[in-house]
Amino acid sequence: MTLPIPIIVVSFRNPDDLLECLAGVAAMRADPAFDVYVCENGGPAAFETLCQRLDASTTLLAAADNPAPCDSSAFVQTRGWRFAARDSRLFIGLSPDNSGYGGGINTWLRPLLAAGDWPGVFVLNPDASPTPDALFHLKSYAESKGRGMVSGRIVWTDTPQFIQTRGLRWNPIKASNISIGRNAPADEMPDIDLVERTIDSTSGAALYATRACIDRIGLMTEHYFLYYEDIDWGMRAKAACGLGYAFDAVVYHKGGTTIGGGSRKTASPLSTFLEFRNRILFVAALKPRWYLWTVAISLVRAMEYAAVGRPGITLVALRGVVEGVLGRSGRPDHILASLMRPRR
Repeated sequence: MTLPIPIIVVSFRNPDDLLECLAGVAAMRADPAFDVYVCENGGPAAFETLCQRLDASTTLLAAADNPAPCDSSAFVQTRGWRFAARDSRLFIGLSPDNSGYGGGINTWLRPLLAAGDWPGVFVLNPDASPTPDALFHLKSYAESKGRGMVSGRIVWTDTPQFIQTRGLRWNPIKASNISIGRNAPADEMPDIDLVERTIDSTSGAALYATRACIDRIGLMTEHYFLYYEDIDWGMRAKAACGLGYAFDAVVYHKGGTTIGGGSRKTASPLSTFLEFRNRILFVAALKPRWYLWTVAISLVRAMEYAAVGRPGITLVALRGVVEGVLGRSGRPDHILASLMRPRR
């Protein structure tokens, strides 16, 4: 069985963002055909709220009884809709537990791989909105250039005249991801070959991965819970299938709307913990020669929060480093409650 391209989105209690995303998706051109699969990680109340909002969006969607074209038994509950102005369907699944970003993607991707053939998957963040030609250009570029994973021109939602990222590069000296092209003029054509040589990964905000590439590299790694899944997957794709940059594929992205990522002055406890812990886990797995350096620089960077008047977040960052060194991964249930208490 041949299926339309799956568009997979992981949502967490952010129906406003998701509705904006779906409005952008609904406006995409008819070719290539697609269906949308959303994993709601926010629990039953969030699922019910999201379904109510979708039912009320009668100009965008209409309820449909047809089941998903794949096994959806991993979800507690699923609902289906069809888009009002196009021949595409939307399926929402309630995750039995918050499985994080990679786990949420895989909960749909795993059964879709078993259900039939499709040319590739379009992974979108819920706070991202594609332009009408975005998926067409991503798929066309992957096929014409023989690239296994492709990113496009991701621009800031509020200031779309500037690039948010063309892709990610790992900087081992700084032990951090660098967004290539950040804040460059969005209409300025870069050297595409240079971009593709420079990036180590596509951005998880919006990426297209071919079926052939996924068959080679496997599913997203789930043990990070949040952060570093995209560069882990992208690095594996670069080694096995090649990365591409489709300049004509434009996606708007807000960034940091789910768990409060941002600067040292605004970053949430949860985002800080996961950033510091997962940095250690990532380097241990993919860049082991840089492990000791990464631990050392992470300890130094944790102190930077105290310098901006956030000693509580410094302790959170240090806890993340310790957890990473101990090899603890997955959802941080053992400390999540303490992390979510307000801190300076």
